[in-house]
Amino acid sequence: MRGHVDVITRSWILGWAANPAVPTEEIELEVRVNGRFHGLARANQERDNLRTLFPDATGRYGFRYEFEWPLSPFERHEVEVAVRRSRQPIPNGKQVIPAVGTSPPVARPRSSSSIAPVLVTSTGRAGSSLCMARLAAHPDIAVAGVHPHEILLVSYYALALRTLVSEEDRARSMQPAAMLGKDHRFQVGFNPFNPGIAAAEPVAADYWNNRVPRRLAAAFAALIRDYYEAMLPEKPQARYFAEKSNPGPLVRRAARKMFGAVREIALIRDPRDLVCSYRSFWKTTAEAAIPSIRSQLEQLRRLREKNPPDTLFIHYEDLILQQETTMSLIWEFLELEAPAASEAASEHALFERHGTSTSAAQSIGRWRHELTEAEIAHCQQRFADVLQSFGYEV
Repeated sequence: MRGHVDVITRSWILGWAANPAVPTEEIELEVRVNGRFHGLARANQERDNLRTLFPDATGRYGFRYEFEWPLSPFERHEVEVAVRRSRQPIPNGKQVIPAVGTSPPVARPRSSSSIAPVLVTSTGRAGSSLCMARLAAHPDIAVAGVHPHEILLVSYYALALRTLVSEEDRARSMQPAAMLGKDHRFQVGFNPFNPGIAAAEPVAADYWNNRVPRRLAAAFAALIRDYYEAMLPEKPQARYFAEKSNPGPLVRRAARKMFGAVREIALIRDPRDLVCSYRSFWKTTAEAAIPSIRSQLEQLRRLREKNPPDTLFIHYEDLILQQETTMSLIWEFLELEAPAASEAASEHALFERHGTSTSAAQSIGRWRHELTEAEIAHCQQRFADVLQSFGYEV
């Protein structure tokens, strides 16, 4: 077997593979990322420089593998390309793509000039709005907007950072000649001049993979801090600002690149109750809600297995039924003194506007009387590992 992987980027892989013993054979290649199967490529594309490889060579041995979504620039990736049938690696087919930036320390309360973020991470309908309202009541935590607090600057700039530091993808993202064209009036693609570290000289690779991400991350962090300073002048000494986030890794990792340190509160709720709430709030079916809920809870389950020191896991049920104890855990985690007790009447009014049960307490265990026996059985089967991992009754 002969071949070579010419380049591996976070967006695509280019190379060739051929079998001199069978010149017309189409080689099937397997792509693995971090040890997991990712997809298949076929070495059947015409390349003029491969016509004279060996007697009877056809030249149709090139391949280009496109990642459906570019690999995250915030993670280290081990990429391997091998012949599927034999698992024989292609020369130059094992490469490591490093993550941009460096690992952050755990967050500490800061002065207002370096206010630190608190991410409230959860699936939908898991108590994030209630948690945000309680955080907003603390004099040392800035929360923008009104209930249900959907201002997500960290998420927005995380997406911007990911886009601006990713390698060029001129086929699917942006061509230099089209940058200022009509189709890009309201969007910006990956930087078409970033060739990727695999194709760049050492100085250029350092520029694209280190200097650009660091400077952009610092600039975006400063802009977010400026927003909270300008929009919430009543809290000039706030040590934190709080925003919601979803369980996916993009926002959570980018936040740490931007701010260097983050505190994260991850909210977990019984997935069977989530199905009921999804159905009531978004008017969806249980069958349609389950895949989305499972995907998000699986992200939280993997996060909990890592048990990072900058993340506190809180159950929705405890947030409702054991408010004082649970909030004490949160204040201790944030290294803050407990504020004056919140008004139950105010929280009840918020729940009436946003909840889908008669009361917060009645939203717990609602699946027992709202789901059919068939739906319960389906949930038990689909959520078995999640229920066990998070300590819920199976």
